[in-house]
Amino acid sequence: RFVMVGCGPFPAAALFIHDHTTVPEIVALDRDPHAIAMARRMVAAFAPERVEVREGDGSRFDYAGADIVYVANHVSPKARILTRIADCTGPS
Repeated sequence: RFVMVGCGPFPAAALFIHDHTTVPEIVALDRDPHAIAMARRMVAAFAPERVEVREGDGSRFDYAGADIVYVANHVSPKARILTRIADCTGPS
């Protein structure tokens, strides 16, 4: 499971993972409803079978089961999001 936090209107990282890996579940997460709407259209056009765009706050999202979490540089509050990721995924 790959989770991208802060996918924005064009979830390029999620689409790249889709095109270049066999990861079965790819989640593109954002909290902006306008970005979500556009990202859903992009995913429907390019990668509907394994990518899911979800609306959510990265500091509250359940990352359990994620193998890789990619946090976009512009995402904030980054410290709270990173703490949440650590709390949900635990030591490897």
